[in-house]
Amino acid sequence: MKNELHVVQKPAALPLIRSIATELRERCLRIMLLQALLDIDSDQVSPERRRLLAAEMASNGRSLRHARAEMERIGYSILFMDPLRVC
Repeated sequence: MKNELHVVQKPAALPLIRSIATELRERCLRIMLLQALLDIDSDQVSPERRRLLAAEMASNGRSLRHARAEMERIGYSILFMDPLRVC
């Protein structure tokens, strides 16, 4: 996955933007993995394990929303997630 950072007005924010971009990418990948695990046939995954996976997926979703909000608070928006584009 290639990250494209379009930093025009705030080059001093680049380390923070990269950090948030890494967080976004990691959370997205984790959510995709958890969803794949939840999609497995229910005979292979216990109901308790499914609940734990769903809870972890919800937690990662909240963290993803917080990271997006943090990016917006510093004046940037996310155009695409794959590849990640910030402007």
